[in-house]
Amino acid sequence: MINENTHREKQGMRHMSIARKPLARIAAAAGAVSVFALGAAPAEAAVRPLTSGGGCYTNTVGSISVEACISVSGSTILPDAYILRNTGCTQATLFAYDWTQHTATSWSISCADGHHGPFGFTGTKGHTYFSYITIGTAASDGAAESQSPDLYYD
Repeated sequence: MINENTHREKQGMRHMSIARKPLARIAAAAGAVSVFALGAAPAEAAVRPLTSGGGCYTNTVGSISVEACISVSGSTILPDAYILRNTGCTQATLFAYDWTQHTATSWSISCADGHHGPFGFTGTKGHTYFSYITIGTAASDGAAESQSPDLYYD
């Protein structure tokens, strides 16, 4: 199930949960924020790409490894996923979640290792999206899930 408590409100250009960032990247980001606060020109603060974020995140639980991804092409949001390694997959589902409206769309996908999707849909400007894959297995490690970084579409 998607845990909305792990979502971070839009901060800067990257919309990824701090819990997923290595400490070195968190420290670097904190340093960049400090430098920006001390020396950046006000005009620079207003510059932002039309769309930011997206990408992939991999999660491994025991003998199961899955990756959730999200990207955009034009006005089409493209959630996709990879099942990298599984043990006895019994069901797999890919979700596209719209943080702004708190709605989700889901697709049942095969249990085969490899790439699944993308499953494109038209994005809404000003909304933040992520993809989420979950697979269930008959193995003792039970299940695995992964959530992509957030994608802000504007």
